[in-house]
Amino acid sequence: MAKNRDTGRGGPGVRGPINGCIVSLVGSGRATTRIALARALGLTPSTISFHVNQLLAENVLFDAEVGTEVYNKAGRGRPARRLRLTGDGSATLTMDLGADQARLALLSVLGEVMAQEMVELDLTDPPQAILSMLAERAEALIAKADSNCTVRAIGVAVPGPVDITTGTVVLSTRMPGWAGFAVRNWLEQRFDVPVAVENDSNAMAYGEYLSRPNGRSSTVTVKADSSLGAGIILGGRVHRGASYGAGEITHVRIPQGGERPCVCGNVGCLETVASGQALVAALQELGIEVSTTEDVVALAQAGQPEVNSVARAAGTALGQVLCTVTNVINPQAIYLGGALATIEPFVAAVRSQIYQGSHPITTQNLMIERARSGKDGVLLGMSHLAFEAGWDRASASDEIMNDDD
Repeated sequence: MAKNRDTGRGGPGVRGPINGCIVSLVGSGRATTRIALARALGLTPSTISFHVNQLLAENVLFDAEVGTEVYNKAGRGRPARRLRLTGDGSATLTMDLGADQARLALLSVLGEVMAQEMVELDLTDPPQAILSMLAERAEALIAKADSNCTVRAIGVAVPGPVDITTGTVVLSTRMPGWAGFAVRNWLEQRFDVPVAVENDSNAMAYGEYLSRPNGRSSTVTVKADSSLGAGIILGGRVHRGASYGAGEITHVRIPQGGERPCVCGNVGCLETVASGQALVAALQELGIEVSTTEDVVALAQAGQPEVNSVARAAGTALGQVLCTVTNVINPQAIYLGGALATIEPFVAAVRSQIYQGSHPITTQNLMIERARSGKDGVLLGMSHLAFEAGWDRASASDEIMNDDD
């Protein structure tokens, strides 16, 4: 029978089982001492010490230099030792799936990209066919990596809502045939390691949050690329919504959309005027030769007036929708990521619209800026989610075996 240990989900700061949360907090720099971990997770120092000692014994963490933090407000207690990740060769395999290509990468426990590859695909193909192809390419990528590299978990980001409890794609207009497909189970059977599956915008938002260790804990991160999406962090946690649809700003109907058909089956959605695909279509109507979002960005950076004008209009439309988000959520920061966030007129229009159209109380301390994590944001967020899943399941297995002794 299992022993009655305090190894559950803990206090208000805990996003999952304890070991994974500790790894995430230490790795991102948000909490690097036992007392800071206890405060962040709402657990007792003794509980934190138990789990930290497990991770020290597994060579996941090590004690670094002595810090100055003390255990109580009166200034009494031993100096706290800083915790660091060892970078022991543990890695995650991350997959960021897009409409026509996927980015495969191996990331170390420290968040460093060790190896990566871009893979062409067609997301309308059956999920089994796509995952089989990606698995083969991933196995080749792992084989080329350092012999000391050990993949402990896999993280998969997809452009659609995901039920994270089952690792199943809930619904996606860009992924026909994927709804209800258990991505996590398929990959776990293939690789025999824990797998985490997440919406790509949520992964980007989490990666951006982790890249700012002293940053804000309630944020909105917009993924403005060929398509649009947003990830929401509230109190340091990914906010997914009751049916995993939080952040779906792309399908908000706006006046500028008119009767333009959207991939969701509706008309006049934000995506029809403010996404990379929408900009490509608008510029083609003006007789400008572009075929991809990257073409649009290149022309905008070259200063072509028509392109910047279209980008400015798209930013205004996005900003109008974000005004509602700002008024409802009242975030501390809005981060703009994706290819379109590299176009200055687009960013300026978003920022201007939010400050003009939102209630002053929601913008008085609001930060609006480009995402720092750049193209690696999805990979970083997905890697941490995968590491958390990996250590948590490994710890659970160890406990079961120990309890049977």
